[in-house]
Amino acid sequence: IQDLAWSWDGRSLICAARGRTDEFFSLVRADLTRRKVVGLLRGPFDVRRPIVVPLRHLLVCEVDRAGLRVVQLACGPLRVKRVLSPNGSDATILSVTTDGRGVLCLVSPVACAPRLIRFNLYGGGPRYDDVGKGTTVGHEVAVTPSQFNVVGRGDVRIPCFLWRPSVRNRSRFDILIYIHGGPHLQQRPTWDARRQLLLDHGIAVAEVNYRGSTGYGSRYEQSEDANSQTRDVLSVIEALSRRFRITSERICLMGESSGARLAAEALRASELRLGGLVLISAASMPDTQLPQGLTPRFIHAYHGINDPTQSTSDCENSLLTFFGKSTMRKPGNCFET
Repeated sequence: IQDLAWSWDGRSLICAARGRTDEFFSLVRADLTRRKVVGLLRGPFDVRRPIVVPLRHLLVCEVDRAGLRVVQLACGPLRVKRVLSPNGSDATILSVTTDGRGVLCLVSPVACAPRLIRFNLYGGGPRYDDVGKGTTVGHEVAVTPSQFNVVGRGDVRIPCFLWRPSVRNRSRFDILIYIHGGPHLQQRPTWDARRQLLLDHGIAVAEVNYRGSTGYGSRYEQSEDANSQTRDVLSVIEALSRRFRITSERICLMGESSGARLAAEALRASELRLGGLVLISAASMPDTQLPQGLTPRFIHAYHGINDPTQSTSDCENSLLTFFGKSTMRKPGNCFET
């Protein structure tokens, strides 16, 4: 069970739930008086965040399809379903409005900053109102991503998103591959300020939803074998090297939290010398030292003083063990807190 909400009459619970044999989360109603469970919304997608609006028995929820969440409305006995959020955007529900006649949502288009939007649930006015728009001052033209799959070990398709810059490259590498943490998280094809900064410098960005990521079914999410996850990252590196016709030294890996360790494992297993490695909030590195011939051209590691992953001293010692003291202290490499 992922999320819960009380029904209008207080006799049932509306649940986002996934059974042991289910691939995706569906919406069900658990009648507490009759002890019965009735399915409400099911499909090849995850249903999350059910919120009941008491007036006129309305229910809103999030439906997650291929990395983009839409806000969906169900009326009356849950037979009439309507999508509220705009196409091509990722929408998350924040709350019901104080008057009970709408819901506040954060809507993130794929190519510009997020907007705070009120969706009106009743007639007599516009379908939605912009409460607040994010600004995108100081960057070049925003980029719409493309989705592609890389075939990994066991013929498993690894979902990825790719952003190509619209300006000339002004950096020492051509593409940055981002590896998220978790692993039970996922990257979505929405606008991000950090990514946009890289695109403004002419650097392409690829983001990998390796095995263990959410949003692609239960079996994919529960595939937590570290070797397979490492091979997924390597398969993406190889595929992008062919697509961009570049050597490994023009590729930079960025890993965050457990994704940082996965980036280090991929670096060791690749037997390639990458152009750079950026580690953010790194989990512990592998225990054995990386061979000198595989050391990237630069290594940047950043760790918060109050980071819950591990202490700054443990993180620094882990990096020194894996890369070697002499490597981490070379000009151009850094560990910052």
